[in-house]
Amino acid sequence: MISLIISVIVLVMEVIAVPGLFKRTKGGWNLVFYASIVSLIGSIISINGIISGIIGAIIGWYILFQVKDLYKN
Repeated sequence: MISLIISVIVLVMEVIAVPGLFKRTKGGWNLVFYASIVSLIGSIISINGIISGIIGAIIGWYILFQVKDLYKN
């Protein structure tokens, strides 16, 4: 039940971030980053996915920080 709630929160944050990502604003990038943090916390809370959550977060953050310079205010 908790993982479902966290998944919905992450989905809402990512949907809200889409317009900002298309406009290449820093706010859109920040929302995607915060969504990835919430997703990592959710995978740590649900004990079954700790390792996969950490690996997914590392890969996701690597890609996010590679494109960070493209997003300006």
